Amino acid sequence: MEGTLGCDPDLKVGDKYLCVHTEYNNDTKRGEVYTITHPEYINGRKASWVNLTRFTKLMTLTELGVKIGDVVESFGYASKELNGPSVIKKKNGVLCAVGIGTFQPVHESSLPVWKMVSRTLQEDKPKTWAEMTDAEKVVLLLAAYEGKEIEFQGSGSDTWTLSPTPRWSDWGAYRIKPVPVIKTITMQMHHNESGKPHIADHMSNPTHCIKYNTLDGEVDTSSIKMEEL
Repeated sequence: MEGTLGCDPDLKVGDKYLCVHTEYNNDTKRGEVYTITHPEYINGRKASWVNLTRFTKLMTLTELGVKIGDVVESFGYASKELNGPSVIKKKNGVLCAVGIGTFQPVHESSLPVWKMVSRTLQEDKPKTWAEMTDAEKVVLLLAAYEGKEIEFQGSGSDTWTLSPTPRWSDWGAYRIKPVPVIKTITMQMHHNESGKPHIADHMSNPTHCIKYNTLDGEVDTSSIKMEEL
């Protein structure tokens, strides 16, 4: 929800709003988070006094109704370096917001508060074997014959599992296992006598080179290597 606070009939004590645009200098700052301290007050001031400032309401991840792939932005961490964009992912079966230095399960209602940046385009429910055309079936049958890995998704499930010997059940969905996207990241590090290393994409006097791979955007910790220059 975005709008002027002075005309919002749903102000509730404890709600938090992010200032996204200020038309005049009225003691509110763009990018700052303000709290409703009374049904008609924000940070101790009457909301009508700041109604020339546009706000967007901040919510918990549950209130936002996030799904895998959504991009959200956090506010309210004590360390500002932790505030910023995160992607909704499933970790160990738990839906979480994963960002730079942040990892918060969606069901937790503690700080920070969040706003939605963008929603992912949800994939359509995959076709069952019975719904697939003959041509689509031939592609899967040929892939299985060539030894490619086939994945299966049962009725009422949204999880793909490996199917070593597909039964091609009419009620099940099948696909060729996607090939992970692998990227190699290279960073440079300077280690000085103080013992405090500095790491960056590029620097003029590096002492070490750090390389690692990401699989579908996730860091493969087993691939991390460091070389002295």
